[in-house]
Amino acid sequence: LDGNITNNAAYTDTQYGVILNGTVKQQTISGTGTYGRLELNNSNGAVTGSNITLNKNLALTNGILSIGDYKLSLGENSAIEGTGFGISKMITTNGVFSDEGVNKVFGVVSGTLAKFVYPIGVSGKYTPIDVTVDANTNTGTIRINCVNDSHPAVIDPTKVLHYYWSVESTGLTSFTGSLVFNYLDDDVIGTEADYYAARLTDNAWGFPGTVDATNNTLTYHFTGDDNLGDEYT
Repeated sequence: LDGNITNNAAYTDTQYGVILNGTVKQQTISGTGTYGRLELNNSNGAVTGSNITLNKNLALTNGILSIGDYKLSLGENSAIEGTGFGISKMITTNGVFSDEGVNKVFGVVSGTLAKFVYPIGVSGKYTPIDVTVDANTNTGTIRINCVNDSHPAVIDPTKVLHYYWSVESTGLTSFTGSLVFNYLDDDVIGTEADYYAARLTDNAWGFPGTVDATNNTLTYHFTGDDNLGDEYT
């Protein structure tokens, strides 16, 4: 398609699916339907006008998929195709807390390592999240949204990262694995060497993760957890 699409049905093809390859303008995706496969190959990008659900793959070949405040849902068998993700090829939100972000279904994992990258960010900022699942005994979801601001619960915003991530999980049982958040030097406020990887749980800050100031990552490990839902910075 080189124009917009409104899909209120179940488009089930997973080999090619719907390919957005316009050349003149940003394309719009809307409707209540689902997709087997969706490919973006438009340097001007595409924007969603509703929540979007994929049962199979999302291919980011060219351009930015802007989901705004809507949710992009990826099934258990969904992968994100593409290479060279960055500020010109990624999924973006509005960068505010009320955004729905990207939701991914994770199945049962036992003895086989599972990895998934959320290639997301906000306009001009690529801040992906790497998820590694070592074990999980029940199918569930992990929804992640990035917020382009310092966390409102901090005491001194001049000493924290000007960015944080909101995570919600459902259905996971005995989850063992890790979340790795990638941040940018431009968002470092204060002294980076003094940073701790923080997690806000039940209105209290904890510091269970590690900061790698060289690679600009925050890493959090989980062992047998049922809930990953919190805010991280």
